[in-house]
Amino acid sequence: MKWRLAVPEDEPLLYELYAETRRKEVGGWGFEANAAEAFLRMQYRARAMSYAAAFPNAEIRILCQDETPIGVLRADYGSEAVAIVDIALLPEYRAKGIGSEWIRQLQEEASERKLPLKLQVEHGNAQARKLYNRLGFAETSADEIRASMSWSPA
Repeated sequence: MKWRLAVPEDEPLLYELYAETRRKEVGGWGFEANAAEAFLRMQYRARAMSYAAAFPNAEIRILCQDETPIGVLRADYGSEAVAIVDIALLPEYRAKGIGSEWIRQLQEEASERKLPLKLQVEHGNAQARKLYNRLGFAETSADEIRASMSWSPA
């Protein structure tokens, strides 16, 4: 498994990864297909601008399997923590240990920097929460929408 830094040509992949996580939800709102797609594109752009403002130094990595892009990671390497801002795999690559391996690599990076690895996960994302718990993350706080979790090097 290899990764590379994102380039402008990755924009369609980045959008598709975002849209894949929201299509089912948005589809249940009664939008026509074109309206749903337009809404998703608008939300994607808003999220990208929000991330850029909140994490201006974040690194965007594209995960590749045999040169084929299969996922994205946006990580912010701060002086007090490494933060996973966003992580997503295309559906056909989920539940195969790829996400676990990728997060373990981030844990190694955080450990080398002697920093905790932090993230946020939506309460409804039980699969991700289970993964993070299995990898040693602990909940540090929560609001109505998401929980903040942290992993610290030994």
